[in-house]
Amino acid sequence: MSEGQMSPDRAELEKLLGKDIDELLVLLAQSDPEHAETMFSSDEARDAGRRSFEQLSAPLRRRICDEWRYCEKKANGDLTDPVEIAVAVADLITTVVGGLPVALVTALVMKRGLNQLCGCGASS
Repeated sequence: MSEGQMSPDRAELEKLLGKDIDELLVLLAQSDPEHAETMFSSDEARDAGRRSFEQLSAPLRRRICDEWRYCEKKANGDLTDPVEIAVAVADLITTVVGGLPVALVTALVMKRGLNQLCGCGASS
């Protein structure tokens, strides 16, 4: 793990998981080094955060779904506590998020849904 990217703690993740997606997207835009000098309206910030998150979706999917095999772990009943899952995901994606806050990206992944990200969970 790089020195600048520490794994978020459980309390930080719980706090972020309590926010709605739009609020998380605004926070993501505000914390993106690419937008350090940008003044946003809340709508512009939300849209910029959405674009930042969308740029990460393929590497996140690869790491969480393909490499970590989220759908298999879920099907086996290995994953039950949402915050513990978030902590595990945060550890996984630390190298994927670049200069963005790991906890914030993790909260967005969790709020949007791992089943949706990985295309699993559809009951047959």
